[in-house]
Amino acid sequence: MPLILVMIVGGFIGILINYFSDVLPVSRRITRPLCRVCNQPYSIKDYLISCRCSTCGNRTSTRSIIVLISAIISCILLKFFPFSILGFWATLPILIFLGVIMVIDIEHRVVLVQTSIFGFVLFFLYGIRLHDLLSTIFGGELRVGDDFVLNPFVEVRAGDGQEIKKMPIFKGRVGSFEAKRRAFAKKSIRFSSLPSELLPQVQVFPVAPELIAWL
Repeated sequence: MPLILVMIVGGFIGILINYFSDVLPVSRRITRPLCRVCNQPYSIKDYLISCRCSTCGNRTSTRSIIVLISAIISCILLKFFPFSILGFWATLPILIFLGVIMVIDIEHRVVLVQTSIFGFVLFFLYGIRLHDLLSTIFGGELRVGDDFVLNPFVEVRAGDGQEIKKMPIFKGRVGSFEAKRRAFAKKSIRFSSLPSELLPQVQVFPVAPELIAWL
């Protein structure tokens, strides 16, 4: 994608962020933005081009320029450093939403019901796209997959290589996509059944360590 197109997209994203940040805290709905001084609605020309109220002459806030520049820079960064699981275009709705939330929070110190509902729906749809419906509804603890793992285990051997004990770690199905992203978990195993004279010589050999690390 040409860089100039990315900058145009970034400018459009900045305009959307500014627009939603101007109208939602005031009217809680999609409407024409109002001048902060005289409360008269802007025309499209005044809002996008002249950046000045035709009624009282008040200029739009400096925040509008900062947001516009930040959106263009963000889109340029997304072009060169896209998220691997989303890509450039799929990230733009998230960029708009988070930009609006940040501006409203900094400028008005409010949390709107409308933006909260929209964010819930937006990220619910992203969850379905990246995972599946059940995982999105029930959260990251629900694991559904087709990879059957039979008894990854830890072998305990004496110093001479003789096997002393083989302890299963896990048995069940693990979704390959989800398994790579699971948080680390600890598993404690007691060696009370081992002869005390062998403990100083014990060596532990994990089998399939890349799987055990994520279980």
